[in-house]
Amino acid sequence: MRSLFLLSALAIVLSAAVPRVEISAGQGRITIRADGAPLSEVLDELSRKAGIEVVYEGSRPRHPVTARITALPEEEAIAKLLEGVPVSWGLRRSANGRVGTLVIAGDPSRRPSAPPPRPSPSPARPRVPAAASYPSEPDSASYPVVRP
Repeated sequence: MRSLFLLSALAIVLSAAVPRVEISAGQGRITIRADGAPLSEVLDELSRKAGIEVVYEGSRPRHPVTARITALPEEEAIAKLLEGVPVSWGLRRSANGRVGTLVIAGDPSRRPSAPPPRPSPSPARPRVPAAASYPSEPDSASYPVVRP
């Protein structure tokens, strides 16, 4: 019983000691190793290591991410990391042409949708155009005769 407790405690300590996210960056390339880490945790580490500002427009995404990305250019590494993750995102370049800011807009499926359009009110009875009214001509109208 005691050995089971020690093994459980050791497993907890080892799992805490093994980082779930490892990121290295240099020369415009990024390497990412993530094992089921929340996306926001991966992005925070990316910000620290690569110097990329991460801006969240909405709540911080907590989707678990597992990734093995090796020495890809910054933009490609970010695209690969976010591939299949239900968030909207965009990049802004800095003055030197590198990725300066990563904007995460959140999970589009969790945003409230626009209300459906309201039907236009229909009249109680159908609208019928009024009949055209022309002055009536007498049956024996006289017209001036014009000769060429």
